[in-house]
Amino acid sequence: MHYLTSMIPTMSKNSSLVCLLQHMKPLKLSIESSAPILTSVDYNKIFHKLDELRTIHTVFFNDLEARVSHWTDRHLIGDLFLSLVSLIRKC
Repeated sequence: MHYLTSMIPTMSKNSSLVCLLQHMKPLKLSIESSAPILTSVDYNKIFHKLDELRTIHTVFFNDLEARVSHWTDRHLIGDLFLSLVSLIRKC
């Protein structure tokens, strides 16, 4: 249980997904500039389905946070991971 409660703040603020999202807009704007950092093809490869992944991450994070905040010895989290797999397959 302690591991889960310590993991929640890290998931929301320091995930790789959040880091990618922070760079998404400046890189997109760069494509249209006279000195682009990336080509539009590279940009689309890097950020492919990122909006869908953000939604999946948010759903999973919110469900996990709710579960952990009302934790008892009878709670399990395996079902949350199964739901996560289901969401990823739909993506």
